[in-house]
Amino acid sequence: GLITTQRSGEPGVDASSLYIRGISTLGTATPIIMVDGVERSMDYIDPNDVESLTILKDAAATAVLGMRGANGAVLITTKRGKIGKPSVSFRTSAGIQQATRLPEYLGAYDYARLRNEALVNDGAQPSFSEEELEAYRTGEKPSTDFYKFFMQPSGVQQGNLNINGGSEVVRYFVSAGFNIQSGNYKFTKDNPDNYNANNVMKRYNFRTNVDVNIDENLSAGLDLAGILTARTDGNNSAGDIMTLANRMAPIYPIFNENGTLWGNGTFTRNIYGELSQKGYRTWYNNTLQGTFALTRKMDFITKNLTGKLSFSYDNTNTPNTTYGRNYAVYEPLYNALGQVNGYKQFGNDTKIDPNGSYSGGESLRNTYLEATLNWNRSYGNHDLSGLFLWNRRLLECNSFIPQAYESYMFRGTYNYKSKYLAEISASYQGSENFPKESRYGLFPSVSLGWVLSEEDFLRDRLGVISFLKLRGSYGEVGNDRNGDSWNINNRFLWFTSWAGAPQYYFGTNATQANGWEQGSAGNAGVTWERGRIANLGLEATLFRDKLSFTLDVFKERRSQILITRSTLTDVFGQGIKQQNLGIVDNKGLEFELTHRNRIGDFFYEIKPNFSFARNN
Repeated sequence: GLITTQRSGEPGVDASSLYIRGISTLGTATPIIMVDGVERSMDYIDPNDVESLTILKDAAATAVLGMRGANGAVLITTKRGKIGKPSVSFRTSAGIQQATRLPEYLGAYDYARLRNEALVNDGAQPSFSEEELEAYRTGEKPSTDFYKFFMQPSGVQQGNLNINGGSEVVRYFVSAGFNIQSGNYKFTKDNPDNYNANNVMKRYNFRTNVDVNIDENLSAGLDLAGILTARTDGNNSAGDIMTLANRMAPIYPIFNENGTLWGNGTFTRNIYGELSQKGYRTWYNNTLQGTFALTRKMDFITKNLTGKLSFSYDNTNTPNTTYGRNYAVYEPLYNALGQVNGYKQFGNDTKIDPNGSYSGGESLRNTYLEATLNWNRSYGNHDLSGLFLWNRRLLECNSFIPQAYESYMFRGTYNYKSKYLAEISASYQGSENFPKESRYGLFPSVSLGWVLSEEDFLRDRLGVISFLKLRGSYGEVGNDRNGDSWNINNRFLWFTSWAGAPQYYFGTNATQANGWEQGSAGNAGVTWERGRIANLGLEATLFRDKLSFTLDVFKERRSQILITRSTLTDVFGQGIKQQNLGIVDNKGLEFELTHRNRIGDFFYEIKPNFSFARNN
């Protein structure tokens, strides 16, 4: 059910967009990412630190996330220490990366020939003479393949050293890693200042997870993670380079006969100049993440009751520096004989200011506080469990108004002889982004399961089937995200805004006064998207656990999606903010097949899967 889309291969900005079970909204459709129980980015996590990755899809799993859970969630758990002698692991690798496919364009001859044909069809004169066409055909005149000119394979290296171990009292996992990835450009060092204008990403990770048993009833955990990233480019983006390569016709050269950069009044940018002569930028990402938790056994109240209190604080700063310069391009000037007798210059060659320029970028601060009570108990053939959780999150960015969430969550499960299963959960969550009287909402769910293979009347009739389970769930979830969450136009939609307007004048002496006007009218009833999700599933294991499959069928209706009204009477006289009018229906199925087997000391597993989703 997980779909990934990578829209760029530029080092450091090549993160994939994730979608779970397709797209069920007209707004933000990506799931939330949680690392060790805290909502965080996963873009720069060292894969060697990851213990498990879990995808939450149906409402039974995501309803507890309240107005954040409609698009599903990806849960990442990092490794922790295990009892035993210190175990040291070192891993390093190096590789080569290159473009798997590049655009294939016509050569100069075909381009010129077809351009002439298009002009003639429009009743205009052709641009190229027969002599010029022949020169392009024979290669007397150049035909430029821009991608071939500047693309090349590049290297990538990564390494990780981690130590894992501990005793009954203290357990630890310590990890340090690096990743270096270079872009696929040539000529990035061809400049008088000896800088490298290639896209290069260098990332350094550090993580330590420590668990301490203070006494037999109280334990503590401390998780610290640091991420340092430096990414450079040639004072432009991969999109800029690719757009220029796609735009330039093959009849245009890169260099003039005298070695200067070709250009003209229309094309003032040159591919070689963009790669090597524009200076460079460095983008930094400095992240520190910390979580401290205390866990207390509370058997003095009731058996198997535990309480946990945790506090997390993350700080990310993304400054950047720029050392820019410009370059000149030259257009050849021809005499009557078609010979070059001069050049017309566009732009100027400049030098890099050694002081450069600096921008503070973003300063993100994420504060998270959580308290949980967890209980489980068995009474003969009856197994019960309960979880109560409260959390509060404050997210700050630069000088923007902070974002805040508060949640109360409950989950209860019941299991009879591992045959009949039931679960109910509910989340009551609020956000500062909505009117005071309607900031909180309730998001319930229920799920039921029936393990048919445990039934006496079926157990001896299933033959090769060793496990067979039927399950179903229904729940309500929400989505409060609407584009860039820090964009003021996407926040506080219930508020009617006011702004400055043109000046006007009072009295016969024409005294000037500042104007003040009402902006778009607020949406007093604004709320989050509401999703209602139903899911039916079938699980089976066959042939002594060598073959298993899972089949899920789901249907969701997402309503109250924020959209802009397409029609509005002119009598109203002003704009209005987005309204909860959109509806999307999404349905589909998922199928996963697993085959595992052991032949002597050789073990293998094959796990193909298929997902289908359709919305309207």
